[in-house]
Amino acid sequence: MALALAKKNGGQVQVEQVVKASGLTRDEATYRMRQLTGRGLFDLDFDANGQMVWKLSPDAGRAQLAETAGRSG
Repeated sequence: MALALAKKNGGQVQVEQVVKASGLTRDEATYRMRQLTGRGLFDLDFDANGQMVWKLSPDAGRAQLAETAGRSG
């Protein structure tokens, strides 16, 4: 879901967008986005107002393929 949101928003997503789309609390959404960052799908950045913004990692496709391959093995 986060990947789809980011693709619709020029490659980035804010936690409020994830909260609205998923129904998760802000803390849960932040936690899950940080997990995706750790897996290499997103890079964490901050906008001009100091709000967290997750940007699709240049290696997001490769990270997703590696994770998928790990599940099937």
